[in-house]
Amino acid sequence: MKRFGLALLLWLALPVQAQEVARIEGQAGQMASGRMALNQAAGAGNAQANQMALAWSESGISQADAQAVQTVTPGDRLRSAQAGIDGGAFHGYQGVLSINQVAGSGNAQANLFVVDQGAMPALAVDDMALAQAVGASPSEGAGTPPTAAREARIDAGAFSGSTGVIQVNQGAGVGNAATNAIVLHLPLQGGTP
Repeated sequence: MKRFGLALLLWLALPVQAQEVARIEGQAGQMASGRMALNQAAGAGNAQANQMALAWSESGISQADAQAVQTVTPGDRLRSAQAGIDGGAFHGYQGVLSINQVAGSGNAQANLFVVDQGAMPALAVDDMALAQAVGASPSEGAGTPPTAAREARIDAGAFSGSTGVIQVNQGAGVGNAATNAIVLHLPLQGGTP
């Protein structure tokens, strides 16, 4: 009994490593249609945005932008992070699907989709503005490898048979930034593209 008690005390004294898991399971959005915007985060200090703008006018303008600034503490590097989308999760989806999925800390993700028809072209965030949407680096221990496992995965068949626009930002770790921007300008009837 003394050995069991000692073993239990030693086991309880071991440091516990935090684990952050973001998972979209199979069939989550299977055969869905229309507009779906999904933000999923496991961790602390993450920023996510899914924006869509539609406009029609003879002098119409569409505009969409996203900005995020994050900070990270050194302890965040000790966490295990896993982000995953299972096979079949969005099989047969039809429409506009925007997904931000992250496990970790201090990450920034944005999906932008703009469609307009009019005399003036659509506006979206350019690379200079997107550079502002960055995950900050830790102030201590910069340049050192993480001490925990990091995994981001999309299983085969997760989006099989899907049609339309599919935007996916996926990350696992600390201080990552990802943006997808799609702008579609349709000229007025009889106009030039």
